[in-house]
Amino acid sequence: MSPRFRAVLACVLAAVVASACAHPDRRGGTLVAPVPTSTAPADSALVPPPLHAQPLWSAPFAAAPVVADDLFVGLVASPGGGHELVAVDGDGRTRWSTPVGGEGSRYTVARAGERVLVVVLDSSPDHTTASAYEAGSGQRVWGPTDVPGPLAGPGLVLAGPSGRVALDAASGRVAVHEKPGTRVLQEHDGTVLVERDGALRAVDAATGAEHWGPATLVAPDRLGGTGGKPRYRGEPGAAGVLFVEWTVGAPATPAVVGYSAHDLATGALVADVPQAGGTAKALVDATTGVTLVFGPTADTLLTAVDGDNRRVLWQRPAGQEPIAFAFAANGVAYGTASASGAQGTRSVAVDERTGEVRGEGRWRLPVAALRSGVTLVPVADPSGRDRFVAFRPR
Repeated sequence: MSPRFRAVLACVLAAVVASACAHPDRRGGTLVAPVPTSTAPADSALVPPPLHAQPLWSAPFAAAPVVADDLFVGLVASPGGGHELVAVDGDGRTRWSTPVGGEGSRYTVARAGERVLVVVLDSSPDHTTASAYEAGSGQRVWGPTDVPGPLAGPGLVLAGPSGRVALDAASGRVAVHEKPGTRVLQEHDGTVLVERDGALRAVDAATGAEHWGPATLVAPDRLGGTGGKPRYRGEPGAAGVLFVEWTVGAPATPAVVGYSAHDLATGALVADVPQAGGTAKALVDATTGVTLVFGPTADTLLTAVDGDNRRVLWQRPAGQEPIAFAFAANGVAYGTASASGAQGTRSVAVDERTGEVRGEGRWRLPVAALRSGVTLVPVADPSGRDRFVAFRPR
């Protein structure tokens, strides 16, 4: 860390410490504070492109926050002990907060119709409770209510004593139970993916109505004529993306002939995954809808798909230094590439629309971003604990 950036960070953290003395509340507090405009710019080599090197503010989240209703939502240690779930806007102001069980509390963003909710699960040795809060206002919608187990994901999937279950975000009730012949696989925005008697189906968490069934899953063109049958791939993709492996032969000893990625809500084909499909991953930019499908090997096809029309934006082999993408927002995808020799691992920023590398370096990867472009990047403070510093785009 350069002396200049260390000085800027010290100023940011001093503002945070001073403002954190006041306990945050629902009316909006001063848990985080903007950096004075006269502050000297940071070392741009330590800031991911295309962000401006001038830091805006810093927040002492205990871990990377999530984005809900254009707010950063995460856990913060309370001055008097315990933890708060805190929502912070793009200007660094606390919009609402509420006490939670502890730093180990798990939370996720869910959708109930047009309503965006933050669902928090608190676990103790003998039971787990869940509560839901309106993302924009912090108003409690339901809970605390006992639930069968801790958050397991993807989405509102919990690990119950008799198997996995999926919650209905609108009410907090268990919508789908795992039972003989039925597996609970994923949930996203009120759609629950299940496998019933070997067939993949998507059902509505609120009503139980079936959104789509196995006939909806269409194999990529190159697999036409193989007679392949869709089967859930063991490792899930992003919450809204499911990976399917296409198999032929006897059900007891099937042979995999290909892989594909599909939209969980509709079952529509997102991308063919011809190489390294068993280890491919998906990343969705929530601000643009672009889906990236990538993998860990040199022969993996790196694919970017438009979120509106499912058109392939670009596709190319990963090459000798495959990028492990970890975050995407506002048209830029961030990941790490491992080079051979003395160079080691470096961070990379890629333009989602073109595949062009926008920059690379040793900076930390961003972890959350609003549609305005305000982006949080973890930076270690003098104690070694991460603070999440906000930057704006250039």
